[in-house]
Amino acid sequence: MVYFCLSSKIQCQRRKVYYGAYYRSLELAAENGCRSIGFPLLSAGVFGYPVELAWSTAFSACQDFLDQHPEAPIRIVFAVLDSRIQEKGKKALAESEASRG
Repeated sequence: MVYFCLSSKIQCQRRKVYYGAYYRSLELAAENGCRSIGFPLLSAGVFGYPVELAWSTAFSACQDFLDQHPEAPIRIVFAVLDSRIQEKGKKALAESEASRG
């Protein structure tokens, strides 16, 4: 299955919208029996959303989904080709894991 989500240059409430896009995609994947899902880093490219905030939003949504739906173990992959953005993602993930204890 393919779920498609558009990004936007609209500034207001972007974090909330992107969080919801990740979370809802995970809900749909679980409802349809998917065991894995791949995401790009929403709006962190040409739309200019700050990369660190994009990673934080993505990780928060995914972790919240996994915490709230332990019955739906889904493998989550981020398809990011830019090595600079990948490195920032590794750092953000480590920070996210550290803050969760």
